[in-house]
Amino acid sequence: MIRFGLIIKIHSGMSYGVINMSRILDFNDSQSSATIPIIEGTVAFKNYVDEAAFIADVGGPFPGSVFYNSTLNVVQYYDSGASSWIVVASAKKVTGSRGTPVDVPVGGITPLGVQREAIYVQGDGGAIDITANPQIAAGSLVGDELILICVSDANTLTLEDGDGLSLNGSMLMVNNSVIKLEWDGSLWLEQSRRD
Repeated sequence: MIRFGLIIKIHSGMSYGVINMSRILDFNDSQSSATIPIIEGTVAFKNYVDEAAFIADVGGPFPGSVFYNSTLNVVQYYDSGASSWIVVASAKKVTGSRGTPVDVPVGGITPLGVQREAIYVQGDGGAIDITANPQIAAGSLVGDELILICVSDANTLTLEDGDGLSLNGSMLMVNNSVIKLEWDGSLWLEQSRRD
């Protein structure tokens, strides 16, 4: 006879919980009866700065483990078939505002490294043609989304195709210009723009 079950384990202490999903096998043949827990996944109701912190706290990773990565602002799931962490949900981080945009120097743009970010930008003290290579610092995970929103006609930004960007031609960003980019692991790829 094989019996499947669920074991729920709540850690006490710092107001968080961990649920271990397990299956239990009962053997009722010529052998003595045995119960063998096999951990199928761990869901953590606590913020962790990265995968290593999660593993250090709860063990694993186990197939199906899920936790909130507070550094990347995403929920991650462990795919044992691919032996990797997959992002399953993320929130958009907004940096700057129309009233207080990020002043971008010729040295380029440095996103926060979250999966989805919108940055209000303008040139640092005037019109800026970014000369850095890369023009925008590397993303953290394949699929990261970055939206740049320019808020000035005087302090413009120029982005060029190349130097870490794959654009449909150069872009002069003026007030209300928007460009949406996606990180492919090597380059920021243009998804759309509004000049």
